[in-house]
Formats: sequence, C-alpha cells, structure tokens
Amino acid sequence: MSLIGLDIGTTGCKAIVFGEQGQVLSRAGREYAVDVPHPQWAEQNAERVWVLAWEALGEAVAGAQGDPPLAMALSVQGEAVIPVDDQGRALRPAILGMDTRTGAENRWLADRFGAEALFRRTGMPVHTVNTLPKLLWLQRNEPQVYQSARRFLLYEIS
Repeated sequence: MSLIGLDIGTTGCKAIVFGEQGQVLSRAGREYAVDVPHPQWAEQNAERVWVLAWEALGEAVAGAQGDPPLAMALSVQGEAVIPVDDQGRALRPAILGMDTRTGAENRWLADRFGAEALFRRTGMPVHTVNTLPKLLWLQRNEPQVYQSARRFLLYEIS
C-alpha cells in the first residue's frame, strides 16, 4: 500500500510515492514559469501547470512498479485565482498569491466594510494575497473575463 504526495509550488511541481515504511518508491517533477507582465503582477499559465502536474503524477505512479498509491496528499501554492469557463478551461493566466496589484481594491474593501469587520467575517486580514481583492480587480479591469467565468478556482480546487 503506497501513498503519493503532490506539491504544486510556485515554480514547479513534485510527485513522490512513499511505501508503507515511508521509503521513497518513486518521484518525478516538472518546472514552469511565473510571468511578470507588469510591475507588481505575478501570473501563471494554469493550463500548463495542470498538464505538468499530471505528467509528474503519471511518471511517479509508473515508477512505483506494481504498488499504485491508494491515497494522495496535496500541498499547493495558495490564492492563485483562476477564472474558468464551463469546461473548466482557464480564461486567463492565474493571478498568483504573490501578485500585489490589488492595493486599490484592498483600500476600497477596508473603507467600505472596515478591516476588522472583514477579518471577523473571513478570518483573513486585508491583504493583496487574498482572493476577494483579486476578484474585485478582475471585475473592474477585465469585466469580459469576470462575466464569462463559470467559476473561479484555486489550484487546490481545480
């Protein structure tokens, strides 16, 4: 009975298959880019990340030689907002957690609702890492993408 761990990090993913005693049976990884199209922006091709994560998983499982994993644990970069269509395809690059373009949206949220009230309601401080200001940024700056999105995913909810 083996287990697999998948880490979808900021610049690469790793899949490792562990045996019952914790020994590494197989591993695989892939690298991908973070794009910075403007100052303070950090974006990523989520479709590419998805393909490479599946490749790494497949390679790691194949390397386990007759002991396919029965369970998987995930570790993923947080707050990478990905608007997707009806088929789950990304409509634009993911806006990563390290992206800091949402200063104006955070000021608006703090002014409108109050930082303390937002914290009590969401458990999160007003910060550029959060999903809510990224959604507001998309609504204000890319309304066609925002309106076309069937849902907004993060890597761990893809």
